[in-house]
Amino acid sequence: MRVAQELAYLSENNETLLAYPDFSPNLRLFREIDPYKTPFRIKRFPLGEAKDGGLERLKEIIQPVRKKQLESLKCFIKDFSPDVIHHHFGALNRMLEGVMGGRNLGIPQVATFHVSWPFCIYGTYFNYHKKSPCVEKKVCAECISSRSKMSSRVFSAIYSYTVARKVFSSIDHYICYTPYHQHILENLEIDASKITVLPPGICPLSQITVKDFSERRYITYSGRFSEEKGVYLFLEVARRFKDSAIEFLMIGDGYLKEDLQEKAKEESLKIKFIDWTRDRDEYVDFINQTKIMIVPSIWPETFGMVILDAFQCGTPVIGTDRGGIPHIIENNKNGFVVSPDPVTIAEKIKILLEDSYLWQQFSNYGLECIAKTATWQENATQLQQIYTSILKQKLLLSHNLIP
Repeated sequence: MRVAQELAYLSENNETLLAYPDFSPNLRLFREIDPYKTPFRIKRFPLGEAKDGGLERLKEIIQPVRKKQLESLKCFIKDFSPDVIHHHFGALNRMLEGVMGGRNLGIPQVATFHVSWPFCIYGTYFNYHKKSPCVEKKVCAECISSRSKMSSRVFSAIYSYTVARKVFSSIDHYICYTPYHQHILENLEIDASKITVLPPGICPLSQITVKDFSERRYITYSGRFSEEKGVYLFLEVARRFKDSAIEFLMIGDGYLKEDLQEKAKEESLKIKFIDWTRDRDEYVDFINQTKIMIVPSIWPETFGMVILDAFQCGTPVIGTDRGGIPHIIENNKNGFVVSPDPVTIAEKIKILLEDSYLWQQFSNYGLECIAKTATWQENATQLQQIYTSILKQKLLLSHNLIP
């Protein structure tokens, strides 16, 4: 949404439409947008509720594209008549009609992958409501790194036919937040020239006074309360400081919230729960009161905006070695990159709490890193350059000027 806003601001000639399906997890957020106060158009289109669960999602992938939804999207796209379609992928099976609709109309397409689901060769994905063996056994990483070692060639064939041919072959350019997904795409034999690593932008905090170590109080988790985010791992870390004066803070919401609160209460853990807040200043104040930010994800995290939020407040981060996290945290410089193990995380917390000089070094380096990070406006400028390049290439192809 922030990118849509900045693209619209870049030029008076830019007309941006933010379109979202009726199963979007951000549906409530989109509904709260005042269309008269935004520089871009916003529209919801019906696709129906997508099914959750590994096998059900796989069935959706291998079945023919749903004709009704495809026709609906084609009409939707024709009505706006865009020069470029930029997809923001979650679960791939939920976006299949959008990609096919754009391809059928011959419109150049760009894709940003926000999660690792689209690359799941076994079609199981991480199910929010059930424990996934893939995450615990790191099958995701194994499958991606060596498809030839998969135990099931049937799944490989289904994946290659339905996803690679129908979707990946329809995308003109790929945006990856970190080299993590870039390497996955290259392993899937996507042309490297069609891939750009472009991290999300930041909203600079111009009026923040970074607090000193002695002024801070929390060990904090900020994010969705769901299993793949490692919330139970965070709870286990808190248990190891049960008899100390250290305070823990969990900011966010999700289906596991009540269970987490019950467990914390039963075990008398010093954990404070704060709901998501739309007030940016209030959120930043909590991060600024945080001594150490913990990112305990147990699945391949695409990026981790909370890491950038922490760096803007001079807060060191301890994050797991999953997905794109090691590409954001520089180990032993602005935080620690560790395995998703409560003992290891607790040890690193103790190191920083007992060494304020090291904490200050990490804090300063985090602030230096954030000073070099692109803003959303700069991010949008780079995106526009990518769009322009794709359109020029299309024009040359239409005149047979590219051999």
